[in-house]
Amino acid sequence: MKAFLLRCLAFLGLCLGLVLVGVFLPTTPRASQSLLMAQIDKDRRLKEVGSPRVILLGGSSLSFGFDSSVIERELSMDVVNTGIHAGLGARYMLESNLPHVREGDIVVAALEYRLFYSDFHQCKEQLLRMVLDVDRDKLQHLSAKQWLRAIPRVPRYAFTKFLPTEYVAIHVDPFYTRASFNGHGDAAAHWGKPKKNYPNAKPFINPFNMELLLALQSYGEEVHKRGATFAMSYPGLEFKSLEILSQQVEEVHRRLSDSGLEVLGDPHRYGFPPEKTFNSLNHLNHEGAIQRSLRLVEDLRRMMDQVPSP
Repeated sequence: MKAFLLRCLAFLGLCLGLVLVGVFLPTTPRASQSLLMAQIDKDRRLKEVGSPRVILLGGSSLSFGFDSSVIERELSMDVVNTGIHAGLGARYMLESNLPHVREGDIVVAALEYRLFYSDFHQCKEQLLRMVLDVDRDKLQHLSAKQWLRAIPRVPRYAFTKFLPTEYVAIHVDPFYTRASFNGHGDAAAHWGKPKKNYPNAKPFINPFNMELLLALQSYGEEVHKRGATFAMSYPGLEFKSLEILSQQVEEVHRRLSDSGLEVLGDPHRYGFPPEKTFNSLNHLNHEGAIQRSLRLVEDLRRMMDQVPSP
């Protein structure tokens, strides 16, 4: 029995050692091409572009949903599209974005609907890779709950460092790489490409997350303290999926409208026919991205016209 226990302890020690080695090994060549690496470029743009500017906040429905050059041309303001992936979670998006907000900025958040029905402290693989592969300084943005939820994912992450496919015969989707973003932060590699098939939306099973709504209110207060403006908008969504999710979409709209936050437009204003989408119910093609950009410009102009002069 003693010998068996010793062997078990030795095996566990070996596994723990491999996990630690994996965690501290450099980012693999495959991971280095991930769209998550675009965070580096977006952070650099947030630091380098002067205020006032428009900062777009959200997931991939944001990066695949705007042509920022249109907004820049119409408003004569620089634009930074910070959208990367909804799997990063709303909490990370808000926490990592706030330090970059400066006086005169206009921050527009258009979060995916599912984030309003998800765990506010979620820690999916995308977030784990963001804080371990991309920028370990981002670890400071994780809550205690996110740290706890990250722990079970660490061994699997660490062992990917030992997979041959991370180093040779690397295959990456050209629409989901760091190189797929343009200088504004828009996902642009798919512009002009043919539409792909994708499944319809399914209603969310979780209840509305009031913690996210409270966090948005708190974020808005912090933005205002910095002399900036905060407003909520809606993700671009294909009409059929908008209909399937109608009850939950309307709940999001109602709660945002009652929250005291500035709300731009309504969900149906940002609905699109299938021919304006690309490979997902909330990923738009270039024509759809231009239309959404123009609609946001109209909503922003209405908001700006209502702001009293100093």
